[in-house]
Amino acid sequence: MTGPTELLIEGEVEGEIRLDATVTVGAEGAVLGPITAPMVRIGGRVEGNVVASDRVEVSPSGSVRGDISAPRVVVAEGAFFTGRVEMGSHEPQRAAEPES
Repeated sequence: MTGPTELLIEGEVEGEIRLDATVTVGAEGAVLGPITAPMVRIGGRVEGNVVASDRVEVSPSGSVRGDISAPRVVVAEGAFFTGRVEMGSHEPQRAAEPES
């Protein structure tokens, strides 16, 4: 799935999701595949890597099996998470210019 609009998932989706807007996996939702979006909110189940340019939030009812990469990551108490977290800017780093 690709596109520019927000997406709310309340059923099961199998495959890659790549959006230019917020992706929300509702409490009854399940995604079997990677998610890439500016912001990802997870209240259901995700089995795949999650990459966000802004923020990933996993609510107490959320479950993630995969790696999370975003500048800001929130995993609420009670959430299930198995994987790695990488936090930081996802923009290419420029080498420092020498001072003249």
